[in-house]
Amino acid sequence: FKRWSSSSPSSFVSLYILRNFFLCRNLIKILSRQWTVNVGYSQALANAHA
Repeated sequence: FKRWSSSSPSSFVSLYILRNFFLCRNLIKILSRQWTVNVGYSQALANAHA
């Protein structure tokens, strides 16, 4: 394992970056969905009070 990691550190780094990218993308997706829900809820509330 040590020999493999030392022979190809670039692939390990790219894999790490790719994993972080997917994690960040999922987080952004969840946050944007939550934001959309919050905005829709406040809009409905404003319409109900109007």
